[in-house]
Amino acid sequence: DLRRRSSVPSEMNFGDSVSSHPGTMCNMFSTFFSSVYAPADNSSPATKAYETPFTFSEVLVTAEAINKRLKALDASKGCGPDNITPGVLKHCRAELAPILLFL
Repeated sequence: DLRRRSSVPSEMNFGDSVSSHPGTMCNMFSTFFSSVYAPADNSSPATKAYETPFTFSEVLVTAEAINKRLKALDASKGCGPDNITPGVLKHCRAELAPILLFL
């Protein structure tokens, strides 16, 4: 029965490593993304600032709010453009929320 089956993988493979521990799986994600990250090219021309009628006096985001949003993800949905399933994000939310807070 597919409804009872978790969409979160029980283990993750990355390179020569295999793990079923959520923290280690998040570290594998971190290693992958840091390996494909390319710093911004500072030689490109500056972007033009656009004026809008909107102003934000304060935007407050907390790790708890991020954790709550990740927990609410529908694990049965498909991957996003990053090819990561919502179930994996939901499963690793405790480790990801503090990191996502700084993005």
